[in-house]
Amino acid sequence: MIGRATVAWVGLLLLTALTCAWLVLSGAGLTGSDTAHPAMQGASDGRGAPLRVGYSIEPPYAYLDASGQVQGESPEVLRALLGPLGWPEPVWLHLRFGQLLHELQMGRIDLIASGMFITPQRQRVAAFSRPTAMVSPALLVAPFNPQGLHRLQDIVVRRDLKLAVLSGSVELEAARQAGLHEPRLLVLQEAQHGLSAVQARQADAFMLSGPSLRWAVRLGGNSVGELADPFEAPLLQDQPLIGRPAYAMRLGDARLVQLDEALGQFLGTPAHLALATRYGFSYDEIMPPPALGIPAAGAGSFATGTTSGPALQGRRP
Repeated sequence: MIGRATVAWVGLLLLTALTCAWLVLSGAGLTGSDTAHPAMQGASDGRGAPLRVGYSIEPPYAYLDASGQVQGESPEVLRALLGPLGWPEPVWLHLRFGQLLHELQMGRIDLIASGMFITPQRQRVAAFSRPTAMVSPALLVAPFNPQGLHRLQDIVVRRDLKLAVLSGSVELEAARQAGLHEPRLLVLQEAQHGLSAVQARQADAFMLSGPSLRWAVRLGGNSVGELADPFEAPLLQDQPLIGRPAYAMRLGDARLVQLDEALGQFLGTPAHLALATRYGFSYDEIMPPPALGIPAAGAGSFATGTTSGPALQGRRP
């Protein structure tokens, strides 16, 4: 026979099951499309929800000012587009450079605004806007360039020298293609770590984009080091390395079309020129020769300037 204790236990289980079912149904109602978390809604969905924008610290592309405000060429150009697009100020999320594409793919950020260069490898996993500039790499060395470094091969042939590069960067790819590997290759997570490595003599040089290293030397002076002058741009895929910083979004995100159209209207205007030069970009870097051009929506080769595949329509700078 079934005892009273057994009956009570079965009743408790039934009550628990009904309670769980009610909670699940209630939760489904609470997380429906009408009340979704703002961060998961698109900035162009008409509800005023902000984009979640990932950035890493690499002045002058992106950095924090003394008040903790996100500044730099990439965030400021993006802010200039918000008004015409009717989008609110983004939610800014600081990440290491090597994490940006992964977080974008995982859906935890909507856009990368960190001066990320367009490369064929990155175009396989993300969609890019048209680039905002065309820049060459530079080489930070100790004051007076004691090792006489003026090209990447100068480091490759000297087995006693070490080069610092940023994780996930095109400079890392170029260095490995030239024949440099760990432990002679110091792969770091933040640009500041590269500056510190040269200062502490942990690395003989730090290769990064020209605007980034010019900014560091301008602010830090001789204590940071100096730029190798001249410096011959290394080859990547048999072409001189030319970086094309751009915005990145997930593949298939329709908001990129809106963003790129607004960007095409802004690039090359007096407001854009004033903004970019304020962050240390030269006129040649933000207004490349017409022969090279600026393909729309990341449709061009980052090294050669040739275009391939469909391009979004928009005015070139």
